[in-house]
Amino acid sequence: MERAEKIGSSSGFEFSRQSEIGAWRCQKTAPKERKCIWGDQKLAAGCITIANWEPKLKCRTITTGSSLRLILGPLIFAVGLAGAQTEPCSLKVNAQVVDKSLNLKPVPKLKLSIRDVTSTRVIQASTGFDGTADLNLACGTYLIRSDEPLEFEGKQFKWDLKVTLTSGVASKLELSNDNAELHVVPNTDAPGRTHDSLAPLLWKHTDFEKGNLKNLSLRSDGLLTLSLHSRRLLLDTSSAYLWALAQDSKGNLYAGGGTSAKLYRIPPDGKGKVLADLHSLEIHAIAVDAKDRVYAATSPDGKIYRITGNGKPEVFYDPKQKYIWALAFDSKGDLFVATGDQGEIHRVTADGKGRVFFKTDETHVRSMAVDSSDHLIVGTDPGGLVLRVSGAGGGFVLYQLAKREVTAVAVTRDGAIYAAGVGNKQRGDAAPAGVAGGSEVYRIEPDGTSRRVWSHAQDVVYTIALDAAGRPLLGAGNKGNVYRIESPTVYTSLLTVPETQVTSLLAAGDGHLYAATGNEGKVYEIGPECEREGTLESAVFDSGVYSEWGQLTFDANLNGGQIAVVTRSGNVDQPQKYWTAWSQPITSPKGARVDSPGARFVQWKATLTASNTGQSPELKEVDLAYLARSAGAPADLNSAPFPAAPRVLPTEPTISEEVEKIRTERHAPMPPAQRSPASAPSVSGQTTMTVKNSTAYELNVFFDGPVSKRLTVEPGASQDVDLAPGTFHVAGRVAAGNVLPFYGDDTYESSAHYTYTFYLDPVGR
Repeated sequence: MERAEKIGSSSGFEFSRQSEIGAWRCQKTAPKERKCIWGDQKLAAGCITIANWEPKLKCRTITTGSSLRLILGPLIFAVGLAGAQTEPCSLKVNAQVVDKSLNLKPVPKLKLSIRDVTSTRVIQASTGFDGTADLNLACGTYLIRSDEPLEFEGKQFKWDLKVTLTSGVASKLELSNDNAELHVVPNTDAPGRTHDSLAPLLWKHTDFEKGNLKNLSLRSDGLLTLSLHSRRLLLDTSSAYLWALAQDSKGNLYAGGGTSAKLYRIPPDGKGKVLADLHSLEIHAIAVDAKDRVYAATSPDGKIYRITGNGKPEVFYDPKQKYIWALAFDSKGDLFVATGDQGEIHRVTADGKGRVFFKTDETHVRSMAVDSSDHLIVGTDPGGLVLRVSGAGGGFVLYQLAKREVTAVAVTRDGAIYAAGVGNKQRGDAAPAGVAGGSEVYRIEPDGTSRRVWSHAQDVVYTIALDAAGRPLLGAGNKGNVYRIESPTVYTSLLTVPETQVTSLLAAGDGHLYAATGNEGKVYEIGPECEREGTLESAVFDSGVYSEWGQLTFDANLNGGQIAVVTRSGNVDQPQKYWTAWSQPITSPKGARVDSPGARFVQWKATLTASNTGQSPELKEVDLAYLARSAGAPADLNSAPFPAAPRVLPTEPTISEEVEKIRTERHAPMPPAQRSPASAPSVSGQTTMTVKNSTAYELNVFFDGPVSKRLTVEPGASQDVDLAPGTFHVAGRVAAGNVLPFYGDDTYESSAHYTYTFYLDPVGR
């Protein structure tokens, strides 16, 4: 045997490669030696597994673990201790194909080979009589192949797929017509004649946002549920806008707005009426003190009124400012007043005496809240600053947003801050400008770290409230949307009101949510229960040619409720006239053959119904099998001619294929990933990556590792994605022919936050 070549040592271990047999070995240099061979499944205590070795790498002497990773790049080192147990990942394999009658048929006893991409070990498995197999594997990435081709109705089906299993996530792999390699099986019983070659196809619908939703909430990862119930319209005013809401200890609501500065009171019975007319243009802020006395601030004449017991308003304080944007009491009963156009904060005592407490260098103190330590948290315009002002009047900038105007701030129980920014920066001393350009919401942790947790290119956030679980609720315009932030990368489009703006949200202690609106000025009571029923009409699907419709199935958790799906079809692209009526409903996720007649276009409608206990079903995906028939295709599908050459269904390149293509081409190095501590709530153990596109082109980024993810980021924008910890091959490219793509390898730790910033590297540089 040829002598092993030493290539380095790290953490008390020596690494060597035995060139004769091509195996990597590690040998502990401590007195009690341990040896293990790459790929060995029975590792001794303290052994290091070396995986993903590429033979073309040159051996080099290395001295530390960090330099080892830098030199060898793709090598992954994992320490395994004897007896150590890791929680397995679950994988459900579901093998089913569409037959000529467009029914889904399970594939029983399908033999599968499952190989970990980091080793040569192969696991054998097979599906049961129902076409499914439930597997528990070590978390990681696997290649899954069918051992033998499946012959079915004149075709051979082969599967060769890659799947990544992540801890804590139940994974599912569908083996179907769509992801199979299809080949012709000649009919030996009748030479010169072959079976039907028309491959049934599957319309997989998960993009619910393109449909027409009613009484439904849509999460950004595609989960569809019933929305919160808009119980009743509490107040319908003659005002164009309502800007502010407040509630006293007895449950009375107070609302005010413009274009007439009327203050409304809505008692618990819901019969709202005008409490006071302040004879100004607008009310932008309302506050209630510990004695349930109500204070309302007017603009643009900048006065604070206190409403007496008989409903008579009296001037409580005049800050000599044009605008008053926010009011807030601290625990001592002092009233703080956020103003413009001099950017001052005033403190007013209970006797109505006040003075300037803090002066910013900004034009407007646009939003304000008080934290548990009686610090003021304020947002400004036009600098987009979020400041903390101490009880002694000292100010400190916590964060500067990219947007010009901080329209809302909210403080959680643990001291984290949410801040919403709108508008493009353009200095001036007038009132806050128009709010074109969408919105961004940031979370600022108590330790000062911050990150963007939500953004929208069009919607403008006017208000932030916190629900009982501490999740931010965003009121926005100009489509009347209410959003809920679930995590740094997931949010829910919670509901939509008929009016164009949700200008103020108030979350009550009993779980109810109150929303004030603009265009027109109304107040709604929302939740806490969900709607009893909601519907989604899908976008119209164009099969391209006349098609026959087969079996419809859907992926859902019913949670004691019901989902019913109906279909309709037609030969014009708009389902307004000359389409069929809706079909009979399909209520089982396993599905059934739809009875809509053949046509070029089809559409489905799902109706979600809550359980008797009010729990919402959850819809994830709707699939419809169909058979496209071109001109001249035989009416008898069982006698359709088979093409002479094998046919493989076209597939979009996988993420692994995209990464490998960039890796083998000329490319620029990946920019370094900058790490900062994880901040906002996230799924335990996950790693969050922020990708910033500092190029002038659309950017596509591919992550291939323990999970596979693809991002598309607009020029000048950024986007977050959750990843599993581990080593990734990362590639990126921009939509420009004279710019090199990016490629590199990197390892991300658990519960960490990283940032990539992409710049240009032109060809020929």
